[in-house]
Amino acid sequence: MGTLTFKESNHTYLLDGAILPSVTTILRPLSNEIYNHIDPEILRFAADKGTKVHFATELYDTFGIYEIDENLKGFLDAYIKFKRDYKVEIISVEKRSYHHQLFYAGTIDRILLINNKIVLVDIKTTNEIHESLVSIQVSAYEQMECSYGEKIDEIAVLKLNKDGTYVFQYLNRSFDDFLALYKVHMMIKKVKEK
Repeated sequence: MGTLTFKESNHTYLLDGAILPSVTTILRPLSNEIYNHIDPEILRFAADKGTKVHFATELYDTFGIYEIDENLKGFLDAYIKFKRDYKVEIISVEKRSYHHQLFYAGTIDRILLINNKIVLVDIKTTNEIHESLVSIQVSAYEQMECSYGEKIDEIAVLKLNKDGTYVFQYLNRSFDDFLALYKVHMMIKKVKEK
């Protein structure tokens, strides 16, 4: 097993110095179809908001620190409410990993114990959840864990809202769809290398 590192500046995963494609990169053809009609400035703003909220939830889970921009407090409050409502036990927070055989990488937002089940959860702050896209994404993360013999009982998405509410939803697995996108990604890579 090699050493996985992450370069924050260009969102690149490296395994012993070799670049691995991220789950986000592999999903790009599908996500572009969903989001290409949205103004790039709005997408940048949404990405920045998501990064800040993820960092705040990570601080809260790791150190018990409640710290976030005033205008984003509702998102963190929603996260805390979810944890209380579901009596969540944290297994892992923002876990960077890679698939042991397929060599793609990603960051798993949370692995939680909920009702004695191990649940892999992706946290979203978007206005709308595109269930098919999220199912594929979270299935890819699940299979990263499974490639090391780890057990995941359920996959889910947690949508945090600015008003302090949340939507928690279990997802259907869609790893076959991810594999189709993975094959397309590898074919494009081959073409570019020629």
